[in-house]
Amino acid sequence: MLDPKVSSRSIALVLALMVAGTHAMDLTKDKVAYIIGDAHLDTYWQWTVDETIANYIPATLDGNINLFISYPKYVFSFEGAVRYMYMKQYYPNYAQLKGANGYVSKGNWAPAGSMIDGSDVNIATPEALIHNILYANIFFQDEFGKRSNDIFLPDCFGFSAVLPTVAAHCDLIGFSTQKFDLWGGWRPTPFSIGVWYGPDSSSIFAALKPGPYSEPQWQTQAENGDTLKTISGVWATYNYFGVGDRGGANNAATVASLIDRMNQNATQDIKVISASSDSLYKDLARLPDSLKEKLPAYQGELIMHCHGTGTYTAHADIKQRYRICEKMGLVAERAAVIAEWASQSAYPRDILKNAWIRLLKHTEHDGITGTSIPECYPRTLSDMDSSIAEFSTVLTSANSAVAAKLNTAVSSGIPIVVFNPLSFDRRDVVSCNITFSGGPATAIAVFDPSGNQIPAQLNAAKDTAIFLASVPSLGYAVYEIRKAAAQGTSTLTVSNDSLTNSRYTVKIDNNGTISQVYDKMLKQNLLASPSQIQEINNTSSVFPAWEILFSDLRSTPIPVNWSAPVKRIVENGPARVTLEIKRSDESPSDVYQYVRLTADSTAPVEVETRIPDWETGSTLLKAAFPLAATNTMATYDLGLGTIQRPNWSLTDSGRYEVPAQQWADITQTNNSFGVSILSDYKNGWDKPNANTLRLSLIHS
Repeated sequence: MLDPKVSSRSIALVLALMVAGTHAMDLTKDKVAYIIGDAHLDTYWQWTVDETIANYIPATLDGNINLFISYPKYVFSFEGAVRYMYMKQYYPNYAQLKGANGYVSKGNWAPAGSMIDGSDVNIATPEALIHNILYANIFFQDEFGKRSNDIFLPDCFGFSAVLPTVAAHCDLIGFSTQKFDLWGGWRPTPFSIGVWYGPDSSSIFAALKPGPYSEPQWQTQAENGDTLKTISGVWATYNYFGVGDRGGANNAATVASLIDRMNQNATQDIKVISASSDSLYKDLARLPDSLKEKLPAYQGELIMHCHGTGTYTAHADIKQRYRICEKMGLVAERAAVIAEWASQSAYPRDILKNAWIRLLKHTEHDGITGTSIPECYPRTLSDMDSSIAEFSTVLTSANSAVAAKLNTAVSSGIPIVVFNPLSFDRRDVVSCNITFSGGPATAIAVFDPSGNQIPAQLNAAKDTAIFLASVPSLGYAVYEIRKAAAQGTSTLTVSNDSLTNSRYTVKIDNNGTISQVYDKMLKQNLLASPSQIQEINNTSSVFPAWEILFSDLRSTPIPVNWSAPVKRIVENGPARVTLEIKRSDESPSDVYQYVRLTADSTAPVEVETRIPDWETGSTLLKAAFPLAATNTMATYDLGLGTIQRPNWSLTDSGRYEVPAQQWADITQTNNSFGVSILSDYKNGWDKPNANTLRLSLIHS
């Protein structure tokens, strides 16, 4: 555990961000109850975006402007830059928020949350979260001359351990939610007000017990203030006061009672203020270091115990499309930067910004999580497809501009420019469509930039060239493809029951399951027993999209009468071999698995699972990997660092279904070897024992 101190970097950023506030309080002298007026709005959930724009946006805008007229001391915080975009587009009253005399400048209306929308923070990568904050605060700065300084997520289904690091990197200073406290975190809530540390020791202030966001009465939670005073010498409480989930405005009579109590502060021990969502953090930053260091501290994740476990996997189509879109956006940006440097091509700032915002509004906590009604998702898929198209256009244009500056002269074949957008040197299989003049080829030969022939093959049916390329980080390389009389020799083998390369032998048993992954270098079978596709009863009925029940995970998987496997070799060449395995359950739901090995001995064994039409209702589908490595702890990727979590326990469910970004790992306790399971876009995992990882594929 870290020394409970706010980092000097964070403090410096806080001080740089502070502006003169209406409610600046001296927490060395005052007992202060911060009352945060809010109208929580799910941009879509049990309704569509169209209904939000037509009804809930104007109710929020007009209702709160009317409250400001009657109660000039009332402060209202509202999150989600996309909601402001809708106001600007559709409602003239929005003009009353802007300008020197607008309600934002007066301090009545506070743009909050620093996000395009109230985003899920487990599925979106840290890079996407940074984009989210960047574009939201650019919008707020352009519109109002001020930015938001906090992460404001009253209603979200768990919070990654990297969120403090992301927030601090973006110069934000605070975070609040009621979800972890009121909806069951995996452990007791660490504190009411304190400091939350990320994996790199960056930190933000956090308010974790603000009460319900839809509580129609304001309150001071004096007991929490007394507890904080005992620990740190500071007395403060932080409480939501609002309505939800359809936006709107607080009840005028209750606002009147709040203002009346504020007017009595001179004679009261506790000073009550109507405050913006970030006011507390600014006042905490003013404390002397000796008091900051005494604030309660926590480092780690704040994921949910049960409510949220299903959101890592629900609506697989949305999550797949989202991950494709996110990756395309990051790759397009990198290529565009290189093109600007290499060829003086104009950086397509506006195209990228618009494509990102169109994507990021669907990371909303009822969007990407898969918890909205079906009518919401056609728009989501359409927006993501539009962003993918724009990112693809930028990528193609940038790569073309760079390619034009490269020496692509080859002796007799076709030059192919390969781009590596990653932050490390990469050796991987490239697949590209190819058309030869003079008619199609029956085989190909491919040569690297030094003229060396490399493993390659041709899928003649699809005019696709497949070859093994090596490209430096953020770099380009020119390869040459020539027609050949015959396919080159191969070190790979494939049959209906095995695949081999120089590193691995993979065996498929008569049930169509992977029974062995033998590592020739380690002289070790990496599986303790065959991997399995498991069907598990999914009995949650109150919040079925949100939740996976621990009782279901610890039950015996459903016995499935799988059909006899149908096996087919679909690739067999010097660069890559692939075996297709098709099985069906009784529903019937067809499951296709493609097991691949490449000529690169450092590449993983790849298993692609395709399920064209899942017909098996009320079922959780998992891929189970019983590994030879054993350890009560597994390591999970968070996209910005890692986290270790233990086995789930039959007596203490703790964390059982947990999120990760793109891999999880069990390393033998003596560190002699380990096995990592990589995932393209599946995010939900569980670890029932010391040697098994299970990846959730479908949650229905």
